[in-house]
Amino acid sequence: PGIATGVVVTDQLPGELQYITHSQSSGSYTAGSGLWNVGTLGVNQTITLTITVQVNEADGDIINFAQVT
Repeated sequence: PGIATGVVVTDQLPGELQYITHSQSSGSYTAGSGLWNVGTLGVNQTITLTITVQVNEADGDIINFAQVT
């Protein structure tokens, strides 16, 4: 384990979800692109992104994926 640099999380919300607001403990999140530029993470460091959404009309399950690069 070591320090991770240039960390980016991509979370493009599915069409059934309407973005309302967000908060993060570190980095910067851009709702339009779904990119959370975290930057550098130390060993065993934890950070949080909370996205508040409204569910639009949907039938069945809504699946949301996030990818870390």
